[in-house]
Amino acid sequence: MAPKTEKKAKARSARVQAAKPPAMKKPSASKENLRLEEFLPFQLAVVANRASQMIARVIEDEYDLQVPDWRILVTLDEYAPLSPNEIANYTSMDNPRVSRAQRRLTDLRLISCESDPNDGRRKIITLTPLGKTVCRKMSPEAHSREAWLLEGLSGEERQSLAHILRKLKAWTENLELPESID
Repeated sequence: MAPKTEKKAKARSARVQAAKPPAMKKPSASKENLRLEEFLPFQLAVVANRASQMIARVIEDEYDLQVPDWRILVTLDEYAPLSPNEIANYTSMDNPRVSRAQRRLTDLRLISCESDPNDGRRKIITLTPLGKTVCRKMSPEAHSREAWLLEGLSGEERQSLAHILRKLKAWTENLELPESID
């Protein structure tokens, strides 16, 4: 193996090891066969994917945007100015996906990307006036879709879900994940 490739392989192995949860008790025999439909990460992914697809239909049809574009716009609307790495952290998207969306959004004149005056290597991204307008137009529809999704829960269940999601997000916040392959 070439030295450079070997370094990359070791670095990737270290990231993957860091992403593994701490050692846990060995599951009982009855839990060894994984039932995907009962596996929490799968259940969360299914609901998240369906919710994202529901939003995607609106933003693709009405605004010709993709879900990563929308996430970046909404994040910038709340927290701008941000660097691409900060956007990746806020949105839990990998850097290549943020970079592709950043190029699209710049081409559409929805964001502007400037060099940081304090660090020429760093980019600072902000919404353009057009980007702010698009965010304002998308928000009511996004809220409407969220409200529809939550109609399936009682008020108490909504509060519990919000509480549980905050706890899980905090619990997983410092988990180092391997870089995406896409």
